[in-house]
Amino acid sequence: PSVSLGTELSSSVFVELAGVVDLDPSNNLAGVRQTVIGSYDPNDKRVSPEGDVTENILQNNHNLLDYTVRFQNTGTASAINVFIVDTLSELLNINTLEIIGASHPMRWEIGGQRTVTWFFDNIQLPDSVHNEPASHGFVRYRIEPKLPFSELLNKTASNFADIYFDFNVPVRTNTAETKFVLPSSANSPDEKGFVQISPN
Repeated sequence: PSVSLGTELSSSVFVELAGVVDLDPSNNLAGVRQTVIGSYDPNDKRVSPEGDVTENILQNNHNLLDYTVRFQNTGTASAINVFIVDTLSELLNINTLEIIGASHPMRWEIGGQRTVTWFFDNIQLPDSVHNEPASHGFVRYRIEPKLPFSELLNKTASNFADIYFDFNVPVRTNTAETKFVLPSSANSPDEKGFVQISPN
């Protein structure tokens, strides 16, 4: 269960005959390569803006990164309690964390190792087989990166969350990434007829 989707697995077997003359040793080795596949995982973490972010893009977003952690009970019975342990990047200013919303009543706390934990106590989250629409939940928050922007250049804020459904092994989300970069653009000709391309 801990092997990630998309991982390539290689297996091989070699046969050696003891005390017998092998007339065709070329067929004594076999192998197989397989890519791990699986169904869509509805438990994920998203960030906005995502990908490469310039100082201008960040300023247009009020210097905030907006995160959403989504979860779904895909088990066979209701989840009584759900909690999310979210690990924040060192590039984020944990003192600026602001909760925007959540699908269900919850409480939260900031712990060591730059973690934020959301507790959905007695959520009674139905399983997707018996009530698919009600089997979903989320928490959304925003946070500022550590500024000034110049100290973030070419660094990537990487964050993931672990989602616990009662006493089950946690489900780890994907890693949401924001990379802080310089702009790379070509402007239209200015009044002198020159084209500006930056950065050089």
